[in-house]
Amino acid sequence: MAYDVCQPAAPQLAAMGTPVTHLFYFATNAIFRPKGELLSAQILGDFTTFYLQGFYDLCIQLRQKHEPYALDEGTLVVYYPSSIAVEERPPGMTEYAMVKAAGEQLCRDMNQYVSGLQIITTRLPRLRTDQTATVIPSREIDAIEVMLPIIREMKSLG
Repeated sequence: MAYDVCQPAAPQLAAMGTPVTHLFYFATNAIFRPKGELLSAQILGDFTTFYLQGFYDLCIQLRQKHEPYALDEGTLVVYYPSSIAVEERPPGMTEYAMVKAAGEQLCRDMNQYVSGLQIITTRLPRLRTDQTATVIPSREIDAIEVMLPIIREMKSLG
């Protein structure tokens, strides 16, 4: 479904008539951005909104009892994509790597402290997507090869 992380979750979910059992969280904004300094507060804030606060708000809203989109019983299985950038630290991606690492910690904490929630996270390599499309040849991996095992794992949990 289309989901705007900059808007409150509840109104966007209100039209859903059945409970959400699985969530694949691929909300993102522009990852590659020109900047003149090592750290940009604006870019860090944007990434925090998309990869931390927006994710957290959506998951918490989906755990609200007695909402048509929320599971009253059972476990919401969630996939949070992190990035190999956390390890490789490509130049110019300091904010992205920082926030993705923080997202991994958020997922660990949510798994521990939010009942009825099971979050799986992996560090994805650079995949062939609309955001990574470029005229200059680059090493990108086919998304299906990477995602199919994750989808199977998600299915087995829910």
